[in-house]
Amino acid sequence: MSLMVREILEKNNEITEFSIEYIDYACILSLFVGIIQFFVGFFRIGSKICSVIPEEAIHGFTAAASILIASTQLSNLVGIPKCQKNNQSCDFLYRVYYNIISFKEYSNLNLFISFWSLFILLLFKYKYKNLSKFGSLTVVIFGLTISILLHSYGYFVPYQIGFIPSGLPSPHLPNLLFNDLKIKKYIQLFLSAIPIAIIGYTEAITIARSVDDKVNKLVDEDQELIALSACNICTSLTGGYPVSGSFSRTAVNVSSGCRSKISVIVTAIIVMIVLSFLTPILSLLPKACVSSIIIVAILNLLDINEMILLYQNRKRHSGFILYIVVFSISLFNSMETGLLAGVILNFIINRRKKIHYGKKTGQV
Repeated sequence: MSLMVREILEKNNEITEFSIEYIDYACILSLFVGIIQFFVGFFRIGSKICSVIPEEAIHGFTAAASILIASTQLSNLVGIPKCQKNNQSCDFLYRVYYNIISFKEYSNLNLFISFWSLFILLLFKYKYKNLSKFGSLTVVIFGLTISILLHSYGYFVPYQIGFIPSGLPSPHLPNLLFNDLKIKKYIQLFLSAIPIAIIGYTEAITIARSVDDKVNKLVDEDQELIALSACNICTSLTGGYPVSGSFSRTAVNVSSGCRSKISVIVTAIIVMIVLSFLTPILSLLPKACVSSIIIVAILNLLDINEMILLYQNRKRHSGFILYIVVFSISLFNSMETGLLAGVILNFIINRRKKIHYGKKTGQV
């Protein structure tokens, strides 16, 4: 989502990055995305969009997303700079290669913190299952304690969270002008908002459907779409850009034992308190602790058994092909392209089945 938004803003508007005008266009884009999502949800079109996404595609998407997100956290675990290629994020293969060839630069302190953070999380996960929801909190306390102790003795702790602006975001209304040039750009932004609205919704609902069996909740696609539209409309009023669901935060939420919407309210209140009063302390938290929490949480969603079952079930062999195609394209190209490929391939497979069935029954 972030890369798509950046590409659209740079392509449609020749303006300086992060300037006031740049932020205004990002807010307007978020507003357009929210409006489109609201009307799609209001007229209950969202469920029809979701009906074309097969379960096998969702499982393949989930597996690829789990591995991708885990790979982005490796540099924080071992204490090396984030992988970048031509000032952009690296693809999966290059990221793995970069982390391997940089082994001489690994930080012993980061490895120590990562080891014990992972040990604590796995201990809570497998040994003290009843207390597993406190594993992430324990790791945060452990990381802050190590960092504060080392600072008190004059030691520098590399790769911390770093400076976090304190306070809550203030309202930011975009400066709307209606001359010919501006109207043309608004039209371009609106047209660009359509694929962002659809892809953002598709990713969010795919994430929700990937964990609904773990939380014993059925997903109402259209209700989710209206909620997402409200988020984007509110975001446009506070200087933000289009938002969607987060795979890593969802995984952490589920692994922490959260099962209801109250968890979101509690999270929002805690974030507000932290932003208002605790940012100086939180800035000392080692990134290794955060990455450990994300990796352990995200790997819970990597279901190898599903792939094995799809392969063994010969009647659903097309399902295994769907899984592999979506998984491979999502992992090695992009998650959006992987989902789109899954929808197209599912349509082709179903079309071939109908033609084959029609020939058998003499209807074709």
